[in-house]
Amino acid sequence: MSGTSRRDFVKAAVAASLASVTASAETPGKSAVPPPPTGKNAPQNPPKAAKEIGFPSQFTGRNLARVSCPLGGIGTGGIGLGGRGNLQDWQIFNRPDIGNVPQFCFPSIWVRVGMTSNPFSSVLERRFLPPFDTGANGFGTGGVPGLPRLREAHFHGSFPLSRIDFEDPDCPVQVSLEAFSPFFPNDVDNSGLPCAILEYVVSNLGSSTADVAVAWSIANPVGHANTRHNDPRSTDTLSGVFMTDPALPADDPMRGSFVLAALESPAEVLPRGPGKSWFDPQE
Repeated sequence: MSGTSRRDFVKAAVAASLASVTASAETPGKSAVPPPPTGKNAPQNPPKAAKEIGFPSQFTGRNLARVSCPLGGIGTGGIGLGGRGNLQDWQIFNRPDIGNVPQFCFPSIWVRVGMTSNPFSSVLERRFLPPFDTGANGFGTGGVPGLPRLREAHFHGSFPLSRIDFEDPDCPVQVSLEAFSPFFPNDVDNSGLPCAILEYVVSNLGSSTADVAVAWSIANPVGHANTRHNDPRSTDTLSGVFMTDPALPADDPMRGSFVLAALESPAEVLPRGPGKSWFDPQE
């Protein structure tokens, strides 16, 4: 282990295990599951045969409530892509943290067809589902529970790619999301990039031109609210916000940075400084 960091060791070990997975066939003539007993020992109400899990796995309706696909490089922690299209369980702060979500973290969509129609706007997630995981004070304001959301979603899981097709009769366009993290078998460096990529695809099936905007909101998750710093940055192919907390000591486990950026398309960045959050009631 001399000269090898813990993170490098984890990346190499996981990459090797994923690259060495092979499929094994059942022994001909034998079943992997023993047959149910017969005769006097047979159950009066035998259970139904379990439904075979298909690939890619597909979920919709109430089955979306417990779906989470990991996003994030090997050895970098991870963020869960929920079945509704939400990001949950932000475990990127050097500790297990199931349930952690930064404040005001959500995507949204705005659509206007033609020049005279009323625009459609919504949080770009499926509506909340029971059991409604909430804190001591209910949903709170950080998850903007009062804003409208799309009626249904269909989740297609096939690691390392996941796709969600959204559905709402009031939305004049079709929207889908494909989410993934860089994954290169036998390449631990590129497979260990600490990032997640969300690609939203909007399809206009009508004959009229549609103006569409997709926006992301998130509070700076680094450090302390009063000393955080948001720095807009852009290149020819990227526009975003570089988020830090320069007041943290160099050896603080929360010392680091977070970036929210749009790739390969014009993007407008609207950062807000410390103490300048929105506190309007969500109705």
